[in-house]
Amino acid sequence: MSKIKQAHDKIFKNVFSDRKNALNLLGNFLPANILNRLDLEQMVYEKDTFVQKHLKGYYSDLLVTIPLIDSDESVKVYFLFEHKSFSDPDLPLQLLRYIVEIWTHYRKQHKHGKLPLIIPLVVTHAEGSWKKAKLSDVVDIPGEPFKAYLPDFEYLLFDCIQEDLNVYDLEVELKSLFMLWKFAHRPNFFEIVREVYRMLRQAYPEMEPRDFLIALAQYLYFTRGSEEYEVINEIIQQESSGGINMETIADMLEKKGYERGYDTAYQEKPKWEKQAELKNAQETLIDVATEAYGPLPDMLHEKIKSIKSLENLRALNRKVIRTQSLEEFTELVNRAAQ
Repeated sequence: MSKIKQAHDKIFKNVFSDRKNALNLLGNFLPANILNRLDLEQMVYEKDTFVQKHLKGYYSDLLVTIPLIDSDESVKVYFLFEHKSFSDPDLPLQLLRYIVEIWTHYRKQHKHGKLPLIIPLVVTHAEGSWKKAKLSDVVDIPGEPFKAYLPDFEYLLFDCIQEDLNVYDLEVELKSLFMLWKFAHRPNFFEIVREVYRMLRQAYPEMEPRDFLIALAQYLYFTRGSEEYEVINEIIQQESSGGINMETIADMLEKKGYERGYDTAYQEKPKWEKQAELKNAQETLIDVATEAYGPLPDMLHEKIKSIKSLENLRALNRKVIRTQSLEEFTELVNRAAQ
């Protein structure tokens, strides 16, 4: 995983592993008729992650269990953070996979009884217009009567780019992160950085919690261009009194053995991001086909990896569930690879 994607993953885990932030987002975003039945104060974090290894560069996740107020039952809320620069039309397919994996994991530990309800909550900051797709939008459905055979489901989507953050009563750490995501590619980004640190100073005059401030500075260090460091460093020094700035963060990272070579990585970002996206699409197709037909022949593996068109790979992904045999799927792959 690249340093930029690691930075996205770390800041997500730092913020949402803090109970008050996770509870705050749930309190602001869950529908009232569901929220009123949940005993949020008894929320428990699960240890497991369900994102496949080859997708960890694009997704981070957290799973929590929340008991109901009026019964002995509980529900699970699955936080999925998508740190792509673009919206993924196949997101419902990924969510379905994770929901099934959570249930499968649960069933191994609880042999009897019903499975727990899972509420997926997706947090994203992808640029451009986002259309909240359902599984029915991804699958080719011949007509209305066929919809009855589709495992469609709802999920909650918190789009940091599109949401008006001011309408929510957000914890200052949560709002700080969402603001940096929302304005990451806007001309006034430096003004937002200043506003964020000013907001943090007002909330925490002694510049605590220090761990979050360090995590935030590390995040800026890895996700912004080196030509921006000086400006951001000046803002942090002016607006914070905790002795935290980009220079101290750089020293800290170097002591931990990090390489500075950010400039090269930043310049190469479009190239390796496209390569990673292509590899992700290839491996996702292999995973989905393996689920459908069992282990694939080595030649078919290589044929899939020879396809360099994202559009063709995504089309094949959608067609897997409509093919009747491995031979039919192989024929589609051969056509796409031509």
